[in-house]
Amino acid sequence: MLTSLLVACQGYGLTQFEGAGAGTDGHGGLDEPARGDPPALNTLDPWRNEDVVTLTGLAAPGDEEVVVRVSTSAGTTSVTVEVLDDAFTTEVELVRGEENEITAENDHGTSQPVSTTACDPYDVYAVDAALEGLGRVCEASVEPHDRLPDNQASVQITGNVLVADEVDWFTIYAVDEPVVENSASYENFHLEVELLEGVEAYRFRVIPGGCNGTPECPSLDGYDHYEDFASDTEPDEEGNVPADPRACGDAPFNACEDWSKPYFIEVRRVDGLVDCTHYTLEIRNGFW
Repeated sequence: MLTSLLVACQGYGLTQFEGAGAGTDGHGGLDEPARGDPPALNTLDPWRNEDVVTLTGLAAPGDEEVVVRVSTSAGTTSVTVEVLDDAFTTEVELVRGEENEITAENDHGTSQPVSTTACDPYDVYAVDAALEGLGRVCEASVEPHDRLPDNQASVQITGNVLVADEVDWFTIYAVDEPVVENSASYENFHLEVELLEGVEAYRFRVIPGGCNGTPECPSLDGYDHYEDFASDTEPDEEGNVPADPRACGDAPFNACEDWSKPYFIEVRRVDGLVDCTHYTLEIRNGFW
């Protein structure tokens, strides 16, 4: 009999991997306020993972300090910031999950507001500035779990995509245990990836084995459910088909093989938007 891995994907063909737009925090280009004018603030990205943001702006000539105010549904906080060479900068702590409206004021008035939101939930896999590229290409995938054995082990990954054409790459090493399976006479390896949250906005693709491989299922489309498992439906020399397609072990079945290998998973935003909408992937191994 022939034992081989079967791949099943669902949800493909609904959307295609396309970029979504987003900006970057502004740092310059402001018109310098004239004497007697209110301050001016640089723009901020509307969405971010960090709950602390560096606010920068320009003050009017002669100003020695400005008052920065942050307003949310919980109220307004304020801090006095020193002006140096007609410019100011300060760290602003944001209320997570809410739009934070920020203004700066002097004796002559209040700046135009800028707004930003610290996304909730926080993306623990977001790229740190010091680790540029980690998780953004297959060869530098993030590994949220060391090894995932086929004993009904599972792991969940929650993240978001906040930058145009950005992707998240993860690696899961799925472990098969053929020694146990030979004694039990069935193949228990069953790698399954499912998009639990964010189906309306995200899709993923899976490359088994290595980054040089081809994504499983349609190469241009993503999916929200993926399975990789062994199935034997070929008749033996006597024309018999196993009652359980997972059967393996002693004759007349093939020996249980070791299907252990890494799986590289690419997640991308596909609805053309950028906001705090998050995704949650669940990755499981073993038949339940």
